[in-house]
Amino acid sequence: MQGLSSNNPFAAEATPGAGNTTGAPNSNPGAVPGYPSAGGSQYYPSVPQPAPAAPQTYPGMYAAAPGAAPGVPPAAGQYGYAATPGYPSFTGPTADSNGASAPAAYGYPPVAGSGAVGSNSASTAPGGAGAGWTPESVQPSPGAPGQFGHYGHLQYAPSFNTAAGTAQAAAATAAVASLSLAGAASSSDPAPAAQGSWAGQQPLAGTQPLAGTGGWVLQGPHLPPQPQQQIVGPHVRFNDYDPASGSWGVSVLVVASPGPARSTVQLHYAVNAPASQSAPSMVLDEFMGYKFWRFDIKVALAEQPGVLNYLVGLVGGQAPIASHSICLPARQEHWRWVFYSCNGFHEDAPQVKYGGISNLWRDLMQRHTQARYHLQVGGGDQIYADRLFHAPSLQPWLKIDNHEVRAREPFTPGMLAEVEQFYFGSYMAHFAEPAFAAALAAIPFTFSWDDHDIFDGWGSYPDYLQRSAVFQGLFAVARRFYLLFQQHARYDNASTISATLGEYSYHQVRSIGQNVVLLSPDTRSERTINQVVPAPGWQLLFDEAARRLAAGRGCIQHLLVLLPVPIVYPKIPVSESLLASLQGGMRNSKALRDALAKISGDSGAVNVFGEPDILDDLQDHWSAAEHVQERQMVVRRLQALAEQHSVRVTFLSGDVHVGAYGCFQAHPKQHLRVVDPKFMMQVISSAIGNEPPPGGVITALETSSMASTTMGDTLDKMIKAFPGKKKLRPARNYCEVVPLHAPHTCEASGVLQPPGGLAFTLRIEHGPPGQPAGIETCTQVAPVLLAGPRAAEAAQYSSAHQGRASSASSGSAGVMGQIGSLLPGETGQQLQAGVKTMGHKLANFLARV
Repeated sequence: MQGLSSNNPFAAEATPGAGNTTGAPNSNPGAVPGYPSAGGSQYYPSVPQPAPAAPQTYPGMYAAAPGAAPGVPPAAGQYGYAATPGYPSFTGPTADSNGASAPAAYGYPPVAGSGAVGSNSASTAPGGAGAGWTPESVQPSPGAPGQFGHYGHLQYAPSFNTAAGTAQAAAATAAVASLSLAGAASSSDPAPAAQGSWAGQQPLAGTQPLAGTGGWVLQGPHLPPQPQQQIVGPHVRFNDYDPASGSWGVSVLVVASPGPARSTVQLHYAVNAPASQSAPSMVLDEFMGYKFWRFDIKVALAEQPGVLNYLVGLVGGQAPIASHSICLPARQEHWRWVFYSCNGFHEDAPQVKYGGISNLWRDLMQRHTQARYHLQVGGGDQIYADRLFHAPSLQPWLKIDNHEVRAREPFTPGMLAEVEQFYFGSYMAHFAEPAFAAALAAIPFTFSWDDHDIFDGWGSYPDYLQRSAVFQGLFAVARRFYLLFQQHARYDNASTISATLGEYSYHQVRSIGQNVVLLSPDTRSERTINQVVPAPGWQLLFDEAARRLAAGRGCIQHLLVLLPVPIVYPKIPVSESLLASLQGGMRNSKALRDALAKISGDSGAVNVFGEPDILDDLQDHWSAAEHVQERQMVVRRLQALAEQHSVRVTFLSGDVHVGAYGCFQAHPKQHLRVVDPKFMMQVISSAIGNEPPPGGVITALETSSMASTTMGDTLDKMIKAFPGKKKLRPARNYCEVVPLHAPHTCEASGVLQPPGGLAFTLRIEHGPPGQPAGIETCTQVAPVLLAGPRAAEAAQYSSAHQGRASSASSGSAGVMGQIGSLLPGETGQQLQAGVKTMGHKLANFLARV
């Protein structure tokens, strides 16, 4: 920092209009009608509650209203069955009873109710009768004072159609109307709601305090401590790139503590010069006194590579807090980047054993000084939130043995306070890991989340858990901090300021330079046992991909699809039907649950919810029976895009804690990959942080891995890419992606490949855990697709391929295939074909078991 103070851009006070939009309390900037304001930030949707049961059956299941005894049915206007203060009621059996029922679409039939004005029923308009639950985007029409609005907020108590409720709402309206809007709304947000309108949106007198304004309540082993840092960040997120205009954009997040937060945080930047230009900013959120500052930078790429220099500091400060540089590609340059997943540990023991996540991050940053990466792609599990279930407030809920009772328990304010602090503390600690933090500040990232960013197995649990108030409450908090730290957005503005797609999900499509498009489906937000992504979400993604490919006018050569869970992978050799039957038996028999818990001990065979632990892993995978049709639909749609736009499709995956390659290809196999639109390689890079599976699991997966032709004209298989013809490499790794600018020879087959391919090199940690001895590498190339206008170019590569066709495939069918390759003429060819066909039939049979 020497020599900067004399020319410090932060020494002067903030200039009005410089883009600092702080969002004063109750200013409600960018609020959607029906959502309350909390400093312009903290938004939670309400959680659907199960259908009510007789109070005497489950005593204590009524959340105590002011002056009400636990377990006693509420009077009109009080909190009702399974209702947590701050949640609105749904269509209840009587007006104002707050009897919570979810709609039939969620497995619970709605209970007919009056839906009177102020009853806070889930009808789409006041007075609607028994409308049931409506989607989050559907807001009710404004009603008389006392109506809270469609979606409740955990920090706001609902008002009901009672004299007391009406008086409270009127008092809140008057109080809020007297406040001034100190902060201007961000230009990218919708217009603020009028003061005093929608009385029920405002905080009511005498309700619980705003979350995050109290002290640190989360205490216990395995839980994050209260953050002590004054500043966390900067974290640079890649927004997008426009190949037509050369416009390149990023957002930068800085989390400032209560001390510096009293000052205005600013960011200055410049390209190939000292940082001097002020970046527009906004305060996204505030928690425990920490403010989440977002800065936006947009520049036009030049004809030559450049460097973006930026400084972060406080207005009135004497020196910048942070100074960093980002490598900018030239406008026509093909980008170099890295891909990884599973950046953490699910429990303490492996974290100690491996010495944390830092080893491969140090290697990545060392490589960055040479390769000058332009982007980093995180394929899920950027954090591991599995220790969440050590939170003290969740222990009574976890100890409930009856599944029905557990499903009906409310998500309490005590749970909310601890869970918010857990996710906030976890991000603050993990994103401050030195080597990882250095990468976040220097290499723009694009992240997609997976289950551990929420907690292990999210979306693949039985319905009674997924739809429970506690699960939905945990998800709402996980989503809040995922959006803040990984998408630099809030629930209500992510699509506007961070270009996500979807009504309830956060899909992303990004252009990586002139010739690559990346699709990142959100495979967690709307995941269930029966679907990974709803059909409308897939349609959004495919439509946006088609639009970008068409706009590229033949310049785009690669379409990458980020699926955190591999779409090609060995089927886990366990019977799903047997485990499902076991799960049903455990649900109906306490004796069986107790016996299995005793047998499993600490082995993890039964998870904290009393379910078979491996079942959520099985149901997470694309090979699960429930996902087979969706998998085929995705592959067929991508094949169509490949053929229509002459683009090579490649999958990026993680999750499974091994390095590996797989592929789809035409069946029967075409002699040349460059002309096969069905050839889609899959790269698995996992984990950059977490430990690999045990050797026995790897052996079982290697043994069960067989090529499959369940799609008829398409074969899928794992690739024998590692020494000893192994398909899986159980070691920590990350993937370096480099464009190939000249023709090259494939090492595995000896086939000449045209320029334009992408080389995916796994950089693999070598050595005992915690004692790394170096880095191994393994490379596979996704070639360009020479189809359509480029089909004639394939001729110059086909002749080079002919001499190597037999040797390249000789080992693929095992010993009998190799014997067949030694036999002369037609006899040997028939034997080889017969062995392959028999192997495919066996694999198809096993896939259905």
